[in-house]
Amino acid sequence: AIVLEKPKGERFVSVVSLSSLKNRHSSTNRKESTGYTKPSNVTVDEKFAVKVQGGGPMTPLMLYDKSREFSIDVAPGSPGFQELLKAVKAEPTWQGRKTFVSASFDADGNCIVYPGLTCIHKW
Repeated sequence: AIVLEKPKGERFVSVVSLSSLKNRHSSTNRKESTGYTKPSNVTVDEKFAVKVQGGGPMTPLMLYDKSREFSIDVAPGSPGFQELLKAVKAEPTWQGRKTFVSASFDADGNCIVYPGLTCIHKW
């Protein structure tokens, strides 16, 4: 198990919606720590599924739950990056570009991920 660091600073978020004929695009800066949040439907110490996406040793991994209440990036060099990247690369279902792992939040608000507990989900 790995305790993920709470992100610091801000990150640039860009969203593209293809839900209508006119593409909508919005960009915003948001505090990185806003996504380091226990999903409201999860209790303390309860394991929940997290999608991990990425693929390269030099690019951050995106981690998020189905509701997207929990949504962070784990940068190269951060605790857990190598273990999570290894789990992503080992998943043949998505050609080594994403996987699902279990995670939980403890009573102090720390997010713990379990790269050894991978599973397949369909969201």
